[in-house]
Amino acid sequence: MKILFQHLESSEDETFLTYHLKKKYYDVPLHYHPEIEIMYVIKGQGMRIVGNSIQNFKENDLVIVGSGVSHVWKSDKSYHLDNDLETEYIVLFINEELVNKSLYTLPEFISIRNMLLNSDKGISFDKEKSKKLKDSFIEIAQSTGINKLHKTTKLLSKLSEIKEIKYLSERNLAENDNNNDSDRLNKCIDYITDNFQNKIELKKVADLASLTPNSFCRYFKIRTTKTFSQYVSELRTSKACNLLIETDSTIENIAFECGFNTMPNFYKQFKNKFHILPKEYREKYRVE
Repeated sequence: MKILFQHLESSEDETFLTYHLKKKYYDVPLHYHPEIEIMYVIKGQGMRIVGNSIQNFKENDLVIVGSGVSHVWKSDKSYHLDNDLETEYIVLFINEELVNKSLYTLPEFISIRNMLLNSDKGISFDKEKSKKLKDSFIEIAQSTGINKLHKTTKLLSKLSEIKEIKYLSERNLAENDNNNDSDRLNKCIDYITDNFQNKIELKKVADLASLTPNSFCRYFKIRTTKTFSQYVSELRTSKACNLLIETDSTIENIAFECGFNTMPNFYKQFKNKFHILPKEYREKYRVE
């Protein structure tokens, strides 16, 4: 790409644009927009990219994406193949000017304002805390007028009080982008995401971008702040984390299912990313 700029149609009748969507799978490419986005996943699972963060997502995933931060939610392959699976999510858009030119500049709203200003790094909320806010999101999506404004401000206040958060990204990746060449990076990311279980040839991905391998490596590092090999490794280890927690599959089977061709390489990449071994990760995070 660079990264696709998304233009959102504003409404004179609403301060907050809200959509409650049900789709077979997430179909929006990697993109960014000036609005701050709050994304709450009701149903579905897959891979989430926010800035230079690559992580799994599933139900009750709740993330705030700041103005101009590149992001995408991609459903697992199974959602493209299984007719019984579908995704459901609520997305709330906040005009960035609201943060600096509204009630949110008053002292009573300082915690909300600080949270929204910090969203340029991407903010992920604890799943158990997020789950308790599901009804609030649904009510907002069904509300209008002053009632919607009140409910949204109340939700933002609750979010600003949650201490169990994680910042996702190191920097704003869209800042050097323009609207030219808008699908190049998306093609590459789609291919990598759909084929991470298999051996991924650098030349194949470079061909998708119409670049030589050396030029592609420079291009990819500039756009994602990660080398091609780092990106693929993080995608695979993130998927491995999901399987370690949610399945009884052996660690060896998980490693090969996620595209690692040797166990020593899997252990090395996993420990580099999470600072513990796969077995320790499973014992620490798995809920029986």
